[in-house]
Amino acid sequence: FVILSSLIGDTLILYASLWKNAIKVHPIIVTIIQHIAVSDMATTILTVLPRFISLVTNSWVLGDALCYITTYSIYVSFHAGTTLIAALTASKVADTFIVVDKQQNGQGRRHILSAASSGFILSFIQCYSS
Repeated sequence: FVILSSLIGDTLILYASLWKNAIKVHPIIVTIIQHIAVSDMATTILTVLPRFISLVTNSWVLGDALCYITTYSIYVSFHAGTTLIAALTASKVADTFIVVDKQQNGQGRRHILSAASSGFILSFIQCYSS
């Protein structure tokens, strides 16, 4: 169920954003959302599906090459997804920064910069702690 819902959801996101232009936000945010969907699909296809097959068969039947690919794709897709989510968050913080800065005549800049810096620092700690 998880594999199927992940693939269907990510495919719908890519279809809606690439061919139907159904997502009406800033183009940078749409691009980041598309990359997150591709990263999620890669995680599903390269890690979750092979592990599910190995659990069903009670052994690894997919060969040595796919075993190595599956092992290393976990690290790549996890860090790529985390970095993309941090980029999405940073773009939303930048949008908030522009609105708050206009409303407060430049006084909200320090608070937003500290929040954005904290988010990036926590993201980098998470990415490179493994």
